[in-house]
This record gives sequence, structure tokens and C-alpha cells, in this order.
Amino acid sequence: MTMRIVCSLIVTAGLFTSGHAFDLRPSVADQLKIGKEASAQIKKEEKVLPDTDPRVIWMRKIGKEYVDKYIPAAEKKKRPTCPNLGKQNLK
Repeated sequence: MTMRIVCSLIVTAGLFTSGHAFDLRPSVADQLKIGKEASAQIKKEEKVLPDTDPRVIWMRKIGKEYVDKYIPAAEKKKRPTCPNLGKQNLK
């Protein structure tokens, strides 16, 4: 990752963990929009591994296991998920 992306992630994390008296978190729709914009920027500037790369498959498997273990079913229904997760063989 470039230093600019790392700095952006640190600043974004600071917004979500700050102790301000008012809520600075963006809505779910805004989070999706920000995520899509960041994804497009990263794909444009960095080498992105293909979906078939073993490292990508492994990381998605870990992410799926985390979501299955720690995210309640009601929350999973309420929020959108990664569309590519179902397309991989995640054994």
C-alpha cells in the first residue's frame, strides 16, 4: 500500500474511534460509497491479485469464518456482504 492509503485508513479509523460528543460515523450507504471509491483507487494505483490467487482465497476464507463466528445473523441480514464471497470455494 502506498503511504497515502495508509494515512487515509488511519484518519478514517480515528473518526470511528474518537471520543466526540456527537456521532461522526457515516451512514451505511455512505460507507459503501466510500469503500467503492477506495477500492477503485487502489485497483488503479496498486497491483491487485486475481480472485483465483491462493492468498486471496485464504484471506476470504478467514473473513468468512470471522463473520460467521462473530457477526449475529440479524446483523448479517441487515447489512450488505461482499458479493465475491459466495463465488469462491471456501473449504
